[in-house]
Amino acid sequence: MDIKLKKSKIETTVFVICGIIFFIALTTLIQKAVYYRYNSGAFVLMFISLIGIFIIGVNKIFIKWNAQQPNKTLENDEILKKRICKLHIPLIPYYLLSLLILNLCKRSGGYTFAQDLITYDHLTYILWFIYLVIPVCYEIIVCYHIIIYYSPEKRQIKKLEMMLELIADGNWHISNPFSEKESFFNYGEILVNLGSITSQAMEDQLRDEKMKIELITNVSHDLKTPLTSMIGYIDLIKKEELSEVMKDYVTGIADKAEKLNEMIQSLFDLAKTASGNMDLHMETINMNRLVIQIIADMDHIIKSNDKIIKLSLTEDATDFIADSASMYRVCQNLIENAIKYSLSGSRIIIATFVHASHINLTIKNVANYEMNFLESEIVDRFTRADKARTTSGNGLGLAIAKTYTEACSGHFSVKIDDDVFIAKVEFEICKTNCS
Repeated sequence: MDIKLKKSKIETTVFVICGIIFFIALTTLIQKAVYYRYNSGAFVLMFISLIGIFIIGVNKIFIKWNAQQPNKTLENDEILKKRICKLHIPLIPYYLLSLLILNLCKRSGGYTFAQDLITYDHLTYILWFIYLVIPVCYEIIVCYHIIIYYSPEKRQIKKLEMMLELIADGNWHISNPFSEKESFFNYGEILVNLGSITSQAMEDQLRDEKMKIELITNVSHDLKTPLTSMIGYIDLIKKEELSEVMKDYVTGIADKAEKLNEMIQSLFDLAKTASGNMDLHMETINMNRLVIQIIADMDHIIKSNDKIIKLSLTEDATDFIADSASMYRVCQNLIENAIKYSLSGSRIIIATFVHASHINLTIKNVANYEMNFLESEIVDRFTRADKARTTSGNGLGLAIAKTYTEACSGHFSVKIDDDVFIAKVEFEICKTNCS
């Protein structure tokens, strides 16, 4: 509070000094004008003091007006002062230019001021017009601009814009800055309610998602224990003397049990990753070598299908940082998905390339079904592209690929181009000597 009072006293003192200087300078100029002469120093003092009077006087008037507005803040005062100063800057070059012109006239006309061209009355009118009338008119325009700029409606619109910016930045818990007397009060209440509703909806969604993950984790764990026992008993039955028919039955049961075990494990891993409890061992991985290794490991699956794998690997550096087990699972899922859902006899193109310091892996295949779904839907859990279920699968392949990739700080995306399905994995290239 003391600082504000001190500033106010300084401004008042400067205002009074500027007024005294202006009066002295104006008196001097009038006295000189009687003898058709003028004083450059007096002109300089007059326009400097006049600018000071304008700035401080207008500033005081509008600061008082600003204080009477609802929901006034100190920041608004500071912004108002800066704006007033900026609006008065054009007066400085105006005065300097007019003074330069008067000096040129003096040099061309001797010590008398354009004595042969204008009369005393004309000179008086010109001086008043240049140094008082035009600046006063400009001051009226400045005041009108400030009144319009800082009108209550403008203030309320700015507050509304600030509320929208806060909401856009994710700050849902906002308060209504308008008083009940202001016309924008109801709009403020609408935005406050909107923020509260959105915040509550997001909290409910996060809670529901957490409950789903916990349910999947618990169910997966509860199913895995008895299933492991079942697989063990099936292995014991296989060792017994069985007829050919019984052997076929047991083999079928074993295959189904193994697939069920894989699905439960996938569910468990997906839930674990989504909850952020996945154990990651980050290390340097070479994308090209990873692809070649997976292709070699899946050689029997590839040969048992009538699909053609075409590799297009970049010669650039393809090292990146990720969890090797997770990335193996990602690439394996994507290749299996491409083989499973590709058109018979078509090619599957697996390519790596570098773009903007990122290593990209793309897997393209021509689908053997109508892809009537959105790109964002296919990466959801349990979503299958093959609605007719003509192929085996549980709808977790792409969901696992996306979740694992993002867990390793990568980016996963899918794209549909007519009948071509494209899965893309992107990682930032590892710099030199990374580990």
